[in-house]
Amino acid sequence: MGLFGKKQKIAVCEMCGKADLEGCGSIQNHVEQISVDQPAWLPANLRAQAPGEYTWMCLRCSSYPSVKWPHDSGAWAGMMLHLGGAHYVGEMKGIGGANFTMIPLDQTPVAGGRRDGPSPAARTSPADPGLASASAVPAAPAAPANSEEGMTREMAYSLAALCEEASRLYNECIEKTNDSEKARALSQTDYVNGVQQHPISKRTFASMADGLEGELTSLLRKLHEVSAQGESVWSNFMFLAGGPNSDFSTAMMWCTEHGIDSSTVSSIAVDGLFLRCDFGLTKASFLKENDRLTAAMESNQQ
Repeated sequence: MGLFGKKQKIAVCEMCGKADLEGCGSIQNHVEQISVDQPAWLPANLRAQAPGEYTWMCLRCSSYPSVKWPHDSGAWAGMMLHLGGAHYVGEMKGIGGANFTMIPLDQTPVAGGRRDGPSPAARTSPADPGLASASAVPAAPAAPANSEEGMTREMAYSLAALCEEASRLYNECIEKTNDSEKARALSQTDYVNGVQQHPISKRTFASMADGLEGELTSLLRKLHEVSAQGESVWSNFMFLAGGPNSDFSTAMMWCTEHGIDSSTVSSIAVDGLFLRCDFGLTKASFLKENDRLTAAMESNQQ
């Protein structure tokens, strides 16, 4: 099994919950390019401000972002950050949040009454003196100078955090492995420091080794989850930093050119090694991959 080897799964969209066979399968299908009359749920004055740019509507909270993106990849990244931070779903769940606000659809009625998203529960009556304030379209907050750059920065910091977590879990796995092997060796040793072991002492060490190996398995599951999440974040960051043909060098150059701090770059460059390994879920698989990793690192140093 190669790096990040997984069984094939049916792709399901985290936004609408539909699989590819049902007509979706990816949040990318919810990114829309702005034109004079599309998307219909976006107020006409906001469509007029950003023709040719990209946006999206969150079906989970019936809102849309206050910023627009010059490229669909930036809008896609913004959607992932929103879903992960606001709704704890998708590839970015639990990792920070979006650096833009969301505008509820029920604050921006569309001319003619048509809505592609959920309708508001109640509307202000024409006789209501507060009609003017209720129907006025709120001005969208000013977009950052380069919102796509902001998304790429967020992705870099998220990736660095995952790399650091993978490194931390790897070191804990090393400690558990060493401790379990010591306990296992003592459980099979007749004499310790010249004194013959009692069978009860041997069983105690054996039980200790079993417990440590159980803890190792739990750590490996966590490391596997971090690696699986990191695979997606890694590829998305590489794409945002340099396009479909981007490689590691291109991404690191982007970080340097855009002032990403050295600790973040170091985490991606050094700790990212542990994120891209497949340590498996057993002590045997961990030791095998660790031997391969050690050999590769020693070979690079020669």
